[in-house]
Order: sequence, then C-alpha cells, then structure tokens
Amino acid sequence: MRFIKRFASLLLVLILTSSFTVYAVNRKEVPLVTPPKKTTFYEGKDWGFNGSEIVEYSNFDLEGASVNYNGNIIKYAFFPWGANMYATPVSGKWVVGKNSVDIHVDDIDSFNGDVYAVGQITLAAVKSVEITKYPRNMTLVEGVNWHYDKLGYIIPDNIDLTGLTIKINYTDSTSETLSYSSVTKDLIGCQIPSSTDRIVPGENRYLITYFSKSADIYFNFETEQISRAVVDTAPSLKDYHYKTNWKYENSQISPQIDLSGLKVTAVYNSGKKETVSYNNSPGRFSIKPSQKYYSGQSRCMVLLDNKYEFNIYINIYRYGDVDMDSFVNASDALLVLRYAVSLTDFDSNQKIYGDVNKDSKINSSDALYILNYSVGSMTAFSAE
Repeated sequence: MRFIKRFASLLLVLILTSSFTVYAVNRKEVPLVTPPKKTTFYEGKDWGFNGSEIVEYSNFDLEGASVNYNGNIIKYAFFPWGANMYATPVSGKWVVGKNSVDIHVDDIDSFNGDVYAVGQITLAAVKSVEITKYPRNMTLVEGVNWHYDKLGYIIPDNIDLTGLTIKINYTDSTSETLSYSSVTKDLIGCQIPSSTDRIVPGENRYLITYFSKSADIYFNFETEQISRAVVDTAPSLKDYHYKTNWKYENSQISPQIDLSGLKVTAVYNSGKKETVSYNNSPGRFSIKPSQKYYSGQSRCMVLLDNKYEFNIYINIYRYGDVDMDSFVNASDALLVLRYAVSLTDFDSNQKIYGDVNKDSKINSSDALYILNYSVGSMTAFSAE
C-alpha cells in the first residue's frame, strides 16, 4: 500500500511537470502586422485601481490589430462569446505608462498552444481634476437640502450637482471635460473630506471626485430663514384721530399704532410658508423706530421677529387737512369754502377736521384760519 501511494505521488508530479513543459514549449511568437487602433487606455473609462493593482473593466479593445501566422493574416474580430485577441503585460502586472504586451490569438486549430505577437499599450491615469463650471446651486437650505438629526448634527439630504463641469487631466498630457448629467452622475462623486469632523451652518469644504483624484468645492449650508413677510389681513384699526390715537411730539405726528387683527404670511428661503397672527403672537411684531408720519394715508413700517420689514397703511386725520394730502394749504381752504356754499359734500371725518375753530360750523371763518395756518400766521388751530 505504501508503495502504491509513493507511485501515485510520483506519477502526479510527472504529469504536472510534463503539462508545464508542454505549455512552456508550445508558445509561438508571430509578427504583428498592424497595431490596434487604440493603444492608450484611460483610468475611469477602461480600467481602475483595486487597491494598488490595476484592473481592466473588460479586455482592452484591440480592434484593428492583425498578425501574420504562417503567411495568413489574422485580424481582430469580436464574436458574441468574446474577441479572438486579448493582451497581457509581459511583466505580469499592468503599470501606469507604457506596457510591453503579448497580444494573444485564440482559436488557431493548426497549433496547440499560445500564439502571440509583441505590442505596446499605454495606461493613462487621472493626474488631476479641475472644476471649470460650478453647480447652479451652491447654497444648501435647511428643510430642502439638509436637516438636523436628534443629536444636532447636520445631515445632507440632497446635493444637486447640475451645472457642474470638470476638466480631467491625464498622465499622458491629454485632458477632457465632463459635465454632470444623468449619464455621468455615477462617475462624478461629491463627498465630505475625511478630515471633516462635522458639517456646520455656513461654508463647508467638499470634494468633487473622479475616481482617484478630487477637487475642492465649498457649499454654503444655510439655516431656514424668513425671506419676506406678506400682509394677508391689515390691522382692524385703520383710522387714527387726533388725541384719540395720535398726538404731537416735538411738532411731529406720533400715532399709537394698534396691530390687532394683523395677519401676515412669512415666506422662508426653503419655500415653506407660515401664517403669523398678531393676536396670537404679538411678541413677534414691532414698529420700526424713527419713522415720520403724515396726515392722510401714511405708511407704517412693521418688523416681524425684529428683522423682516413690511408695510401697512393707516389714515391719520388732522385738523385743516380736509383733502387728506398730508398738507394744510390753500387747497384745503378752497375745499372748505366750496363745502360752505354747498358746491361739494364732506364725509363725517371731513366735517370734524374742517371745523378748525370748533364752533360746530364749517364756513368762511374756517377757510380763513386754514389760510393763515398755511402761511405761518398761526401755529395751531383752536380745535387742537
């Protein structure tokens, strides 16, 4: 039994040795008649790195190659089951740059072995990446492009690279441009640098990647903010009367603005909208200081959250300004005279503020007082 095992082991060694010897002997080099049309293959398109090892995505395309085998020209051909030629590096390992290769020819029935021709293939790696056109949207808004998690960390939801164009420089001194699209989105990457601990509101560095190389890009992470406030419902109080709702301070009209009933729509930069009511949230509203008010229709600037400005309009009634044009002048005196002789009519407020001498009548005396006031002959009406 021990003899049989030794004999079997010896027989196996002889078979393996014999097979190796046959393989080594049965190789035949033939002349390369025409080289492949393409002899340079590019990282990303034709091959990639697996660690430090270069791996072909598929056998390099040797279209155009032909060899002379015993006087017969055999040309490269591609069949449903594969090509009749393929290349391997003579060194046994692909490298960036020039590679001496064996171009192997398959399916030569008259020769039981490896028929090959010697050629050359260049592998060009990505040397650098440049951004030539930035994405359309460089500002990422809370609620649209990112959100906070439960621990308070910013989590990006989507970064749209539409509009991005990069220039890819290769080690063979060639370059090409590539635009981000639905076709190229799997080739162009966008990632946070490994040195970044966390994303913060404001500007953050990212990397635009193309296989082994990258270029810096900076996105602005913007917190959700109100972009504008739009009045939906004006305040209930629109008419402001002397001594009731306003008074003079340093010869200036000073109204006590009542915002009750006011409702606005706050529009955020994310597109979100919020209805804010003064009755429910009075603390979010304030009157912008140092405003000047005039009789007639007067603008009042209001602040939401002490920051976002919008306007409301109020009617300020003042003695003598019966036409509500913000001035007391001859036009008002003429209008009072016309009313006194029944050439025009007054509404209830005009009847109050046209009686500047407070005698319960509107006549030429009131018109005269208004004229005197307009030219500075008097500084106040008796009604005031």
